[in-house]
Amino acid sequence: MSVAPKLALVSWGLLGALGAGCSSVPARDLQVQTSFRVEPGQERYECYRINVDQDAFITKIATSAAPGVHHQVLGVTDQSEPEGVTECGSALLSASESWLFVGNSSPLELAMPTDVAYRISAGHQLVLQTHLFNPGDSPLESAVTIDLTGIAEAEVVSLAQLVEAGSVQIDLPPGEATTIHGKCTLANDVSVFGVLPHMHSLGTTFKAWVANGTETTMLYDNGFLGEAQQFERFAPVAMPKGASLNVACDYVNLSGARVGYGSSARDEMCFAVTYYYPAIDGQGPFCLR
Repeated sequence: MSVAPKLALVSWGLLGALGAGCSSVPARDLQVQTSFRVEPGQERYECYRINVDQDAFITKIATSAAPGVHHQVLGVTDQSEPEGVTECGSALLSASESWLFVGNSSPLELAMPTDVAYRISAGHQLVLQTHLFNPGDSPLESAVTIDLTGIAEAEVVSLAQLVEAGSVQIDLPPGEATTIHGKCTLANDVSVFGVLPHMHSLGTTFKAWVANGTETTMLYDNGFLGEAQQFERFAPVAMPKGASLNVACDYVNLSGARVGYGSSARDEMCFAVTYYYPAIDGQGPFCLR
């Protein structure tokens, strides 16, 4: 039996309000907290929604350790749903206006380049989607805390954006090693500054790179062990219009059964959660071309 999760919005703090008569939005912080219980063998999705009544510009996002969380997605959408906690489907956030962050059970921190921030506009809603999974034999009680650090609007030069680049065309025969490739091209010039790999338990190696004509720039090239996903932050890398973000996911399938793409922790995925600026109007959270 699960414990009702809690969602708390810490009061918006003024971290250096601007002088009288200036209309620029001051720096504001936000914190989202929730706790939960997952029974042995249970897998489910829960969403935590809260309305935002003041504009904010977020330049850093930090998450706490959260055992039992297979992944978590923080997004922004309109206020069409009631505030609070609901069980939700795995694809719920695909229609959100934007995603701010994708994490997992490990503590992660995304610090954006100087003068870059996410904008969260008044009249919208923060949505935290958690994919909860307990493969163990005992109940698991845990919590999620996300701290968002804001800066004043006057300090912002570019707005950040997130896309998941990769492939949903995954077919892993039993007993074999397989590599899945994906590609993302964007409509405008951007600068990429961070990548978080997302695979599941069969993943062994993950690579992501920018290809611009004959030139390539490696962004991420690491082993991948048991969903130990770590965020890679680096100096901004130019990705001109026409260049591509490429992804290669290596797997060894020792499960004894064919495994394909899917939202369950027992399925597989191949995504480079990629952070860049400036934001592109109309670009959704997935880039699979």
